[in-house]
Amino acid sequence: LAIASDASTRVITMTVTEKGYCHIPATGELNPAHPDIIHDVGNPEAPRSVPGFLLRALALRKARGVPFPTILSCDNVPDNGATLRRCVVGLAQLVDGALAEHVEHYGIFLNTMVDRIVPATRDVDLLRFERETGVRDAALVVGEPFRMWVIENPHGAVLPPWSKAGAMIVDDVVPFELMKMRILNGIQTNVSALGLIDGLEFMSDAMGLEVYRSFARRTILREVLPSLPGVPGIDLAAYVEQSIARLQNTELRHSTVQIVTDASQKIRQRLLEPLRHCLKAGLSCEGLLIGVAAWLQVASGVDLKGGRLSAPDPIAAQATTITRQAGSDARALVRGMLSIGAVFGDDLRQDERVESGLVRHLTGFRSRGVAQVLAAAAG
Repeated sequence: LAIASDASTRVITMTVTEKGYCHIPATGELNPAHPDIIHDVGNPEAPRSVPGFLLRALALRKARGVPFPTILSCDNVPDNGATLRRCVVGLAQLVDGALAEHVEHYGIFLNTMVDRIVPATRDVDLLRFERETGVRDAALVVGEPFRMWVIENPHGAVLPPWSKAGAMIVDDVVPFELMKMRILNGIQTNVSALGLIDGLEFMSDAMGLEVYRSFARRTILREVLPSLPGVPGIDLAAYVEQSIARLQNTELRHSTVQIVTDASQKIRQRLLEPLRHCLKAGLSCEGLLIGVAAWLQVASGVDLKGGRLSAPDPIAAQATTITRQAGSDARALVRGMLSIGAVFGDDLRQDERVESGLVRHLTGFRSRGVAQVLAAAAG
């Protein structure tokens, strides 16, 4: 807080993953019932949450007459800077109305898109780096060679010269954001859920199999690309092939469990929004429904052989209750999960195409296995 509120700090960047925003994924608004938000409303000077930390830093700067910093979100959250602004202002409205107005007027929250696969760091990574450099780095981050950072800065906020290192400064980040979330991240969430219930440990294990690669390519080309806007300077079909190649990188060791963790916070932008577009346009959405059905199986906490699955998620308690009540009834499980409005909203549970498709694929997984379901979808 001392550093964040100091006048010498001009820019604050943050990468905290989706659930760090303490928001409602289906709406993008602050979740006032989140335990950390409840704490921060009562104890604004000792914050636990990310919105609480930032609000406290801004409050200290306001009290000292120090200009606000530029804040950049670097997470896979739709409209991430604007979402963060809503969460910080929303918290301020619960704490101090005058502060809320000040943040609303003077706060600078930039939207960005970061495209780079970064798996969880393993002990073997730490040891390899130490052998190669002689340095023991306990905060080591391992990433793939590919990188793309797009920063939306329509009003010319002062930033470090990141463009000299390859960052793209644009007036509108949305096309880049949609491309990355719905193509690369869409494949990740879809295929990792399938791979996890199929007993595959790493993303590259799944994407190394032709049946998974063909499924991923077909789903994106038929069900996702039709609703994507053009992206300046990017060939979307080439980006699809590039993404598929990146996800086959066996050196990354990106686990299916890691990708599926907290999926309730990610599935809206990666699978559900493209699904809504397909439903509205009358397009096939079988690939997206297959991915959602696989995630429902993961969220149930049980794999296809009846063994325990452990992929942490904020809705785990709800999912466990729904699973217990549903038993072996796939339709009951689907209806129960679709009733979680914070994830699915109100529209999808009312669409018979969604319910029947999810039940069909969930039943297919359990009776025939993942590979057979994917092969059938190809026909």
